[in-house]
Amino acid sequence: MNYHVSYPINEAWRLQHSNNGQLLSLPGSSASSVADFGIAANAENSPLRVSFTIDVGNWNNSTDPLQWAHFSIAKLPEQDPLTSNVFFSALFRLNGSTSFIGASGGSGPNWTANDMVTILFSDSSGTGSAFSGHGSRVSFTIGGVTVDYNMNPMDAGYITFGGYSYGSDGGIAKVDNLSVSLTVPEPSALSLLAVGLGVVLRRRRRTV
Repeated sequence: MNYHVSYPINEAWRLQHSNNGQLLSLPGSSASSVADFGIAANAENSPLRVSFTIDVGNWNNSTDPLQWAHFSIAKLPEQDPLTSNVFFSALFRLNGSTSFIGASGGSGPNWTANDMVTILFSDSSGTGSAFSGHGSRVSFTIGGVTVDYNMNPMDAGYITFGGYSYGSDGGIAKVDNLSVSLTVPEPSALSLLAVGLGVVLRRRRRTV
């Protein structure tokens, strides 16, 4: 994925890749997608699925919840999770909790290091694009536990990862195995749907 990067002036070291390909983001830095994934979701009228593994570290073995990694989806790239341009943010805190910004309910399943996280953005029906004006919904899964929330309508889909710190320990976000995809039906499923429609049409013709 091509991405924008953001970090304090002359502090590019805050955002880097480790030897095993992880994205490492220290407080004040972030990486954002160049692409607006909402455009592709609308073109296919499909939910958008984002999957990744994540960990949060620091230097003092603290569990301070004011240290976190964040995933955000926003109207623009390079957005702080607390700005008005952000539709949804998931904050992965050092104490293992997860909290949300921009979705009713406010919290998600607890996480442990390198858990696979899957976030599905859809319309209110759960089957179409979350960016089409037909409502927006998020389905958030960690370790087999899923929570669903309604969201304010979204009209763009730039994603951002970053590290955050409001305490003294210096949280560092570690993100890997990123996958962004559309949940378009498989060709076999489409074929079965077509066959099913054909049967229905034939039955209707016989009863006329």
